[in-house]
Order: sequence, then C-alpha cells, then structure tokens
Amino acid sequence: MRAWPFLLITLLSTVASAEAIDVLPETTQPKAGVVSPDGQYEIRTRGDHLDLWRNNRLLRQLAPGRPASYRPAFSPDSKRILFETFVDGQYHVIEAKVGGGERIVKALPSLFEPMQFSPDGKWVYLVSTQLSLVENEDRRTCLMRLNDALTDQTVLACHEIDHDSVTVAFAADKSHVAWVVTNKARASVVTFFSLPDGQLEAEQLLPDQEGGSAHGLVGGRFLALTTHGLTIVERGSKRRILLGERTRIGRAYPGEEWTEYTFVAVDHERILARRARMRATTRETATIVKTELVSIDPGQVLDSTQRGRLP
Repeated sequence: MRAWPFLLITLLSTVASAEAIDVLPETTQPKAGVVSPDGQYEIRTRGDHLDLWRNNRLLRQLAPGRPASYRPAFSPDSKRILFETFVDGQYHVIEAKVGGGERIVKALPSLFEPMQFSPDGKWVYLVSTQLSLVENEDRRTCLMRLNDALTDQTVLACHEIDHDSVTVAFAADKSHVAWVVTNKARASVVTFFSLPDGQLEAEQLLPDQEGGSAHGLVGGRFLALTTHGLTIVERGSKRRILLGERTRIGRAYPGEEWTEYTFVAVDHERILARRARMRATTRETATIVKTELVSIDPGQVLDSTQRGRLP
C-alpha cells in the first residue's frame, strides 16, 4: 500500500462520524510523495528519479547516476529507505540511509508493488514475478518475505494463472495483504493472506467486467478496488458494493447526471476518495458539476445496503 502524509492519516483516524460517507474539507488533499512514518521526510518522483525532501526542502537525489529508480518504502523508524533500480537488464534493491549512504542489497525479478516493512521492521514483504522453469509456461507471481537485511528469502505463496495485471494492497498495520490478479476479460481473483506467515484466509472471484486493481486495505478486512467505479470487497464474505461508475461516456444522454468515485487513500478505519458529480453535455463528453473529498466507512456502507450504488 502507498504511504501518505502523517497529517492526512491523523485526520482520517480521528474523523468522528455517524455517517457511512462524510464530506471532508479540501485542505485534506494528500501530497504526491511517499512520506516517512514520523512525517518528517518525503520522497518525490522527478521523472525516473527519486528525491528526498524534508520540511519542503530538497535534501538529495537517491541513487544519483543510475538510469531510473522506483517504488520507495520507509522503514518503521523512518531511518532507512528501500527502493528499486533497473541496471544492466536486472532489477536491484537499494538501501539508503536517511542521513546518507546507499548500497545494493539484492537482485530481484520485477516487483509489482513497493516493498513493505512489517511494523516491527523485522520483515520486508514484496510481490514479484518469477519466470517459469518450464519453456512456454506463463510466469508466476509470488508473495515473498525477507528478513530486514534482505539476505534470507521465503516464498509464502504464488499464483500460477494467466494474468493481465497484478496489484497488491497491505493493511496499515501489516496484519493482512490483499492480492488481486486480473485477466484480460477484467475478471479478478482476490486473495487475502494473514501476515507475517502468509496464511491464506480467503479467496474471492470478481466476474468478467467487474474486476479491477487493488488500492487500499482497511483494517485487514475491507479492500478498495478501482473497477469501473470504486468497489469495496469484504474479506471472507460475499458482500461487496460498487460506488459510482466511470463508464457512462458514450451511453449517457445530454443532461443526464451520474456520480464517479476516485480512490485517494486509506487508513486503519476509513477510505478517502474524491466524489464527482458529472453531467453529460453530448453522448461523448461530460462536465464536472461538483467535486468533493469524502471519507467512507466501508463497514457502514456494506451494512446499509447489500446491492446497488450509493450517490
């Protein structure tokens, strides 16, 4: 799961709400970078490079001289940064100290999502491609656990199915990870694992045209996915709901209105999203009537309705 600013997470954690969906002030807009757990540092992407900032001041570029750097992750104590580089046809994991100094710690197949530290900093989780040893077989994707020095590697689970995309979302407390494998027909297999041992807890299927990409996992229980709207899936349950939709262009009549939701972030209890009210001007174009940030309690949303769409 992606890191977000400390103030944003604090706000989401302390929203006092009796409603399933609350409108939030625009000042809760998150920054674009990856923020350290203590809120002191931020990593911003600049082209194919990563820059380390503190208090809105650039400290340095990470891995200067390398062609590209991706997917940074802070350790729980905010003192270490792991990120990926691609050099000479191979992916490498780089460890950087916030105070300075970098080293290559491991060569790995391609990563699908940023590495994630366990809350105690003893483990690092990642989902990566592993090429099949059998000729002409599809590659498989594996959930792996490494010690904090990245010297010992354990494969916890693998998917060996045809896939078009693989996305992963970790709970904020790293108690669970949700792993979504989607095929070209936009059907998805959603798998929930408990951590640190990677035990399979639930597997659910989203049928053709209803699958999507994982974005956030609330409390290890509610998964937020981008589908043709914002879909919330409950772990180990058949309950799910689609909020809004983004497929009306080409089908709407001039003057018709609908609602779209765009995922922004999650914390332990809620989902932050942007809700837009759209109005078709022609069959092919639309304008935004109103846009607002909303805080969503996924449990209340699913409790309030089992089917249909909320405004």
